[in-house]
Amino acid sequence: MDKIVTQFIEKRIRMLEELHHIHVLIWAFRGSLDIGIYRENSDLDIIFIFRNLEKSKISAIHDIIGHGFDLWGWDIDDVIKTIRINTALYCQNEHKSFETVTLSQEHDRGSLAYHFGVFCAYGSKNIGGNPLFLEEAPAIFGQIMEKRVMMNDIMLGVKNAREKIVSTGTLSANEYLYTVWRILLSQHVFSGGLPGEADMSVLLDKYGSQIANEVFDLNLKYKKARAKHSLRIKSAILNEFIVQESAEIERKSLSLSPENRDHLDQSIQDMHALIARC
Repeated sequence: MDKIVTQFIEKRIRMLEELHHIHVLIWAFRGSLDIGIYRENSDLDIIFIFRNLEKSKISAIHDIIGHGFDLWGWDIDDVIKTIRINTALYCQNEHKSFETVTLSQEHDRGSLAYHFGVFCAYGSKNIGGNPLFLEEAPAIFGQIMEKRVMMNDIMLGVKNAREKIVSTGTLSANEYLYTVWRILLSQHVFSGGLPGEADMSVLLDKYGSQIANEVFDLNLKYKKARAKHSLRIKSAILNEFIVQESAEIERKSLSLSPENRDHLDQSIQDMHALIARC
């Protein structure tokens, strides 16, 4: 990313810190640009996680700069609370499906979801924030996040795409690319992957070499698309991959038992101690 753009974002982050009396722990590009699925006129989505410096708490911040930049920020305590609530829901339901919970409309609109909100941030090539938090938080997030909850969150989009394939055999290029990405990310999580390595090309090298050429060709066409869903196609290769792999991931996901949560409270205490040091 152009150094001028990074400097602009950092300046904007400092302005938000002064305006809202917060300290930004981490900011990162999220979504299309950093995943590697984007159009030539895509805007830049940026997420950030902050801690409040005053008793009057701000839960979420949305900052739009023209068409080019869209920033969403969340309070770190709410991030931890979201993880706690969804872990508890999963443990209560165990092998049953459940809806991933967000704390407010702002959290939902800003995608405070496991794979976008936290997990993928650490895979960003464009990332900044408090150096101590950047160094130590990934391992703690890896300890307190429940894989099954991540699967639940990721697979919602995959199921919708699979139903369209079965019904019509076609998807938009955007739907194909994001569905393949979600499946590959799921395989990364099952393989013990910690936060990071969310780039499509990296995931294809590891888990999707058999469809790599098809995906690369489609991605080139998508870059020229006028809008997210303007390019619709039918890909027999990707249809077969999505239907087969999504069924396998669902099977694996349902076979997961809740992880040993004895360490959860300690890990959350470790996170709060880290935040205090930042």
